[in-house]
Amino acid sequence: MGDVKREVARAINLMSDNDLRVTPEREAVLEVLAENIGAHPSAEDIYLATMERHPGIGLATVYRTLDALERVGIVSKLELGASGSRYELNTDVGGHFHHHLICIGCGRITEFNQDLLEHLEKEIEDSTGFQITDHSLRFYGYCAKCREAAKGGETSRS
Repeated sequence: MGDVKREVARAINLMSDNDLRVTPEREAVLEVLAENIGAHPSAEDIYLATMERHPGIGLATVYRTLDALERVGIVSKLELGASGSRYELNTDVGGHFHHHLICIGCGRITEFNQDLLEHLEKEIEDSTGFQITDHSLRFYGYCAKCREAAKGGETSRS
C-alpha cells in the first residue's frame, strides 16, 4: 500500500509541476493505475475500478484524465490496434521505459525490462545528429501458455 501512496504522491507532484489541476477524479484514476502497475488496464477497466471509489465519475472524464496524464508523461498509452489501448503509470519518469511482449493468442502483456538498444541509439545519434530521448519496443507472438495449448489443439484465454 505504501508504494501506491508513494506513486500517487509522485504523480500529483508531476501534475502540479505541469500545471494540471488535481481533482478527486484524477486522484482516483491515479490510485487505480498505481494499484495496477504491470497489469496494463484498458480505459474501461480503469473506469470501472474508479467508479467504485468515485461513483459519479463518467467514462469521458476517465478518458480526458488519461489523455492529460499522458501529455505530461505521467501515463503511457500502449496502442494495441484492434484490441484497443492499454494504460500504465510511468514509474521511471525521465528514464527508458520497459518494453512489452504481447501475446496474440490470449492478449496477455508481459513487461520486458532489458534495454538492448543503447548501442543502436548511440549509432543513430552519431550518424544523424538526432538526439533520442526514448523509444518503445513491442514484440508480438505467443506466450508459453498459448503455445502449450496449441500443441494440445486448445485455445487459451487468460
